[in-house]
Amino acid sequence: MNLALFVLGAALLVLPTLAVLSRPLLATGAPVEGPPERGLAVVVASALVVAAIGLYGAVGSPSLLRTPRELPLDATTAALAREAAAHPHDASTWHRLARAHEAAHRFDAAVPAYRHLLELQPDDPDLLVEFAVTLAMSSGQHLAGEPAQLIDRALAVAPDHAQALALAGSVLFEQKDYRGAMLAWRRVQARLPADAPEAAALADSIAKAEALAVGR
Repeated sequence: MNLALFVLGAALLVLPTLAVLSRPLLATGAPVEGPPERGLAVVVASALVVAAIGLYGAVGSPSLLRTPRELPLDATTAALAREAAAHPHDASTWHRLARAHEAAHRFDAAVPAYRHLLELQPDDPDLLVEFAVTLAMSSGQHLAGEPAQLIDRALAVAPDHAQALALAGSVLFEQKDYRGAMLAWRRVQARLPADAPEAAALADSIAKAEALAVGR
């Protein structure tokens, strides 16, 4: 398992948290992008993704983040698919369908749901980031290519979007642009409370990138 795959696995584990948390967990001068129901604790999620990078350096290829076998379509998801087909303009239903596929590790099935969602909400940074991770998991488990383009779109809409910054740093790290990764992660760090549980792991990841940048 390479670094990009490990980060993607961590991001995927965080996404269900984004679906249920309903208030920002960070108090800063700048508000979290979007209305409260879309704040979704992006800073904590971002830190967890970046923390995985530091953990990867310590443990190598952990088995805990291997993608489980895809589960068969359940009755609830089948009902959501029918509801979404009957209501093509209902973004909420399409989002629930995409998440249901994700929860069962049916990433290929989640991709068209996200593509349809982006037709309805093309400038939603949270949605762009979610789709980037799912698309990467469905197509080689790398952030390069379209996933990276989606992350760039999210940052174009919301330059301080913490999870997009964290993943953008991962893209740069994968490209061996360690200085760029360090700078992206420092922007996440600036929005994270110093006493947050993830702060130490984030700082460690930044230090690793900085060391690699100096050594080049």
